[in-house]
Amino acid sequence: MEIAEIHKQISTEFEGHLDRYQPDVVFQCIHCSFECHSALDILFHLNDKHNFVINKLSSLALLDVYLLYWKTHLPPIEKVEAYGHIKDTISVTDESEKQLRSHLHKIRLERIMERHEYERTVVQNSIPCLFCNKTFTGTWHEYLQWLFEQHSFNPGRPANLVFIEELITHLRSLMSKKICFHCYQQFPNEQLMISHMKKKPNTKIPMESRYDRYYMVNYLEEDRKWAEVIAENDDEIDETLEEGVKDFDDVEINETSCLICDAVLTDPEGAIQHMKSFHDFDFAEIREVTGKDFYKLVRFVNYARAMKQMNKCFVCSAQVLGEYESHIFSHQKKTPIDLNHIMSDDKYLKPVIDGDPLLTILENSE
Repeated sequence: MEIAEIHKQISTEFEGHLDRYQPDVVFQCIHCSFECHSALDILFHLNDKHNFVINKLSSLALLDVYLLYWKTHLPPIEKVEAYGHIKDTISVTDESEKQLRSHLHKIRLERIMERHEYERTVVQNSIPCLFCNKTFTGTWHEYLQWLFEQHSFNPGRPANLVFIEELITHLRSLMSKKICFHCYQQFPNEQLMISHMKKKPNTKIPMESRYDRYYMVNYLEEDRKWAEVIAENDDEIDETLEEGVKDFDDVEINETSCLICDAVLTDPEGAIQHMKSFHDFDFAEIREVTGKDFYKLVRFVNYARAMKQMNKCFVCSAQVLGEYESHIFSHQKKTPIDLNHIMSDDKYLKPVIDGDPLLTILENSE
């Protein structure tokens, strides 16, 4: 297969990659000194110069960090058939590779949750309508609800979407060229295009890999895409945005901050599960080492929150220079080294966060 054809296949596969990289991000070759600012260029270089490909590229999070790790560690290389040739790759069954991918996946998900919360809560002023000359002021989630009410535009439930501004900008770009964003038919004028798009299914986004990054489900599991979820549950398609927003509004929210990152969960139980799933921090271990003593647990929570505010590790007490969650993740055992001193210091009985919901469930929660 010619190099140009392989590049085309790599580009097609990368189209479903969820991450977007800033222009100053550096991608480093794991085999030589080559580096660049383009994800595709580094993939082409690895293939052309080192006969190397990355397995399961579309599900890999944070390619730049991934390459940096294997540049400084000995990669477990194996042979694999790709693009009609036998090429080198990093073994996806190797334990270090699996742990690295899982860790990067969790870091990315945290960032996505922060973006999702921003789009759900922060008001935007005068967002132009996608279909007419009106403008809307409100959150991005409310904007989608408004588009549904005004023009029956239904990309999915707001709670399931992320990077909504980027999505709308892309769709607006197509429509400015008088192109239907569902079937890509081009029209001689805007009136004909709008008339065409008001007919189903042209008010929906096509199931293409280029749209994967706008659907939350793609970030939750490493190898699961939104099109698969829709195929498994056709009823989800028929649920309107209005019903989706109503369901969301009916949920009782007792927002609880994570001890390790900036994520805010809807309740303390969710925060505890979040810390276990995304940071490998099991609150049950703290309950055991404190003998399930309520006041010791309160001291620990307030101590951990105080340390995070000072950007100090609550495990080893060191000043954290890089990402806080990555530093905590690097500790296999996450019980504070100076636990006995912390448990006897009454200053940690005073809440760091007023009305901290996490403190309210310590006595009864398992």
